[in-house]
Amino acid sequence: MVAIATGLGKNGLQEWVIQRVTAVILSFYCVFIFIFFLFNKDINYENFSMFFDNIFVKIFTLISILSLSAHTWIGLWTIITDYIKNFYLRIFIQIVVNLLLMSYVFVGIEILWRT
Repeated sequence: MVAIATGLGKNGLQEWVIQRVTAVILSFYCVFIFIFFLFNKDINYENFSMFFDNIFVKIFTLISILSLSAHTWIGLWTIITDYIKNFYLRIFIQIVVNLLLMSYVFVGIEILWRT
């Protein structure tokens, strides 16, 4: 029996689509940040802080953090289920990865929306 990483579908199509969509979002975010650094030669704390104070940048960053988490979970879930055959070790590693990803998301949100 094949398990599904997200529990959304029966055949893995949703995971495939989520993986591709999150990859596109992360690509756009990388280009967006690269352009910011390209056109702002004099980067200091004030400029960087003003950039991330913009609500659209915060929302795009939040979407990117969530996309990175989903992308990472599906990818690591696939690797873990393919290569770790011991059931208890696999479950343990999946729990650790899940806890780490959730903590990264919570810390990212805290840093992003802190006043």
